[in-house]
Amino acid sequence: MMHQRSSSVRSAFFRNGPASPIAQRHQRAPSTDESWDMGDDTGSDGAHEGDDSRMLALQNDDNLQSDITMEFYKPELHRFALHLDEVTRKTDVEKSKMGRLLLERFLDFAVSKQEELEKNSELEPTEDDEDPDALELEKNYWRMESQTWELLLLLVDQSSTTEDLEDISDRFRSNVHIREQMTRTEPIFRQLNLILEWLHRNAPEPLDEDEMLQGGGGWVYTKEKIKGDKRVRFSQKLSLFPSGMGNGFSIKPKGRNIVTELDPDAPSRQKKDLEEEDESRERTLMRLVWMYLRRGEVERAQVLCEEAGEWWRAASLSGQQDAWDPNVDGFTDEDEMSDGNGNFAPVQGNRRREFWKRMCYALASRKDGETFERAVYGILSGDLDNVIPVCETWEDHLFAHVNSLVEGAYSSNLTKLGRVPPAVLSFSTFDTVAYHSRAPTIWEDGTIMPRIIDSISAIPHLEESKLPLRVIQGSFISNRFKGLVEELNEQLSIYQKTPDFSPMEDEGRTLDVCDCRLLRFVVHVILIMQAMEKGFTENEPQHAAAENIIGAYIQLLVEAGEFELLPLYASRLSPGKAIETMGNALVNLNGESRREEVLRLMQMHKIDVEGCLRKTMDITLEMTESVYEDAKLKSGQGVLVNPFNGENEEEDNLLVSSLEWLLLGGPTLHGELVRLGVECYKRFLFTGRLSGAKMLFENVRSENVIPRQLKPGYVDEDDMFDDEIQDLDDDTMLAAAVYIQMESMIRAVIALDEWRKALPQKIERIDRAHKDELRNLFQEATDRLLEVIQNLLDMPDMLALPGVVDIRNMYVPEMVLALHQTYVEASKLLSKQWLVHSLDLAVIVADPEKSILKTFQEAGRLEEYVNDIARASRDMLGVAQEGGRGTAATAVAIWNVA
Repeated sequence: MMHQRSSSVRSAFFRNGPASPIAQRHQRAPSTDESWDMGDDTGSDGAHEGDDSRMLALQNDDNLQSDITMEFYKPELHRFALHLDEVTRKTDVEKSKMGRLLLERFLDFAVSKQEELEKNSELEPTEDDEDPDALELEKNYWRMESQTWELLLLLVDQSSTTEDLEDISDRFRSNVHIREQMTRTEPIFRQLNLILEWLHRNAPEPLDEDEMLQGGGGWVYTKEKIKGDKRVRFSQKLSLFPSGMGNGFSIKPKGRNIVTELDPDAPSRQKKDLEEEDESRERTLMRLVWMYLRRGEVERAQVLCEEAGEWWRAASLSGQQDAWDPNVDGFTDEDEMSDGNGNFAPVQGNRRREFWKRMCYALASRKDGETFERAVYGILSGDLDNVIPVCETWEDHLFAHVNSLVEGAYSSNLTKLGRVPPAVLSFSTFDTVAYHSRAPTIWEDGTIMPRIIDSISAIPHLEESKLPLRVIQGSFISNRFKGLVEELNEQLSIYQKTPDFSPMEDEGRTLDVCDCRLLRFVVHVILIMQAMEKGFTENEPQHAAAENIIGAYIQLLVEAGEFELLPLYASRLSPGKAIETMGNALVNLNGESRREEVLRLMQMHKIDVEGCLRKTMDITLEMTESVYEDAKLKSGQGVLVNPFNGENEEEDNLLVSSLEWLLLGGPTLHGELVRLGVECYKRFLFTGRLSGAKMLFENVRSENVIPRQLKPGYVDEDDMFDDEIQDLDDDTMLAAAVYIQMESMIRAVIALDEWRKALPQKIERIDRAHKDELRNLFQEATDRLLEVIQNLLDMPDMLALPGVVDIRNMYVPEMVLALHQTYVEASKLLSKQWLVHSLDLAVIVADPEKSILKTFQEAGRLEEYVNDIARASRDMLGVAQEGGRGTAATAVAIWNVA
């Protein structure tokens, strides 16, 4: 047997951080794309007849073992969000009534889904249809969800009062007044009646077996047997042979001990049986009567008995209604004030209901009675022991307990008020209070319903009790939904510490917080209860757990790619939790248009946008820190050989994406963006991930975040007193200068890479157009490289920053060597005079006023550079010999290298 979670999908979003994939190891529910219209909902409240959902939801089939994706669940996620948004934006609805309106909307949607799937299941199947078993599972899921919303609607919207209570001391008035007053003043009694009403309404419709009961009355086969036996006895009196003599035709084998009379009490009085056909018919009748009583339809059960010819049975069921005397208790709309002849209206119902109940209990307690017959009279008397044996489902067992509690509490109160005569009390009945309660009354014992739910769940063959929606129903009934939320929150905490945690492998756990439909349902119940101020408000201890569950649902929406729904649910969180949750969720959102839409929605729902964007950046930095620490390079040697090879790593994308969020946050975040942008550049450079640095350079340009006054070469001194500049602190201004220089470095490396990619495979095949292209690329690369080499972070306040010296030692020597090689390549492709510039570069490196030479020394690469200079010098001498004194004379500068 499987759990109902098989109709849902289990997300793995707690296992590997924000970017983890959705688990795809569960059964796929049927595709019903046409049913996911985002238009107005259709549906209706009330009872919904159909097959029993309790056992069908447990069906399993190997054909259903296919993968599932979140795509299937997106429509229902959208629809619930749509209802939540529409209701909470209504200005003409009181806040206290929004919770009920939300609940009604969710119920209507679930009912409409159920009805739609039932309609689809009635259509003639085609080859293109989904697996009918999968469709049945999906249909039964929505039936159970609609039942659960209905149960919640019944339970959360009840109120008690002690105002305008009737006087129940008048012994001539009907007991109905006592029952009504108990319903008004006793919350537990009222709740039990609501649960009983729900169980009646959602019980399965009886099968069509009642057709076989029609067409005749009484015990037909037994009657014929009795008549046949009488004819045999009469013929024996006329026979010439004494009994047992002759040819033996009159000797019958010993068979069933059949009754000899046909009154209803004959079987019990004579201790004899009916004919097998009649007993089978009787069992069928009582089973159907049980099913009607299970639905609370006593009148239909009576009609069935009458149609089966058992009028006495129908009469025995009629005592359940309390007596009502219109002349004493008042007239109702259905009462006739008189019979037209001036006579008073007749009394309706049973004046001796308590006595009738005890007689029903006596019938239920007969050891020789048929099982369903005993159960039928057990229901009528409030018995439990004789009803349990016929219970097959979780709901049946719950019905037996709740029916017993309602009848027992009512009888107990009547006895307390002296409404039960002593003679009636002398007859035994089932003592509900003693059986269920640990206190003198059921009102004083708050553990009754939790113990009942737990006892039902412990029944081995009731696998359905482990279904998530069954567990939720049990939590509503036992008033333990808050504990359920705390259990799910505990699972979230365990997931954070143990990513491979599997709740279903733990004994005693029946829920998995990763179950998408479970999470969706629980979150919307929390929102309803908060709106109705029934729980999970800020002053309650479960508030933090509820916020964590809502946060988990937001992460589920991230997994589904439904980022536009995030602000709606984040707005239901406290400001700090909203920042934390949205900050984590935005890490994976890409695409400028979607980002702008999400920001607009965040502002509309009054979420702290700047706080969320800062949190996103903090989370990304923290999440990726260890990756970059482990990937740090010991040397920059070779890092510029092929600087932008391969694809960007995921952590590189996350860093740049988070900076892009800060860029969208507006000018107030630009200072922070610059400081954090420098940190990102440093991570990319330390690990040699120049592809990531290039992505940052292309997506977050300095001209978009740094005031123009801080750019190199800006000359308008009057503009330096602009408010935007005056508000910047020294650290931000220094970070802006570092950011610009790092950006210049990446621009130089890009120019170098473009030059190298344009180099021909064979020098002799270069044409004029290609040569002009190379000349432009060469000029761009050398100018930018030379500028960076001379100025990269070579200022005292920059050199004092953490990591700057290491970056210079990694990249300055590498860029010098790359520029040197570029001059050499240009001398072969463009003009031999460029070889001289490679020697002039050595002069710049050796300049004592700069720290370029120091980077070679600290990086241990000075010998490598000297060897390159020596090769260039030899090439220069060869050029001088070929080109005359003028060219050779230029090479004298080589000797200035100290």
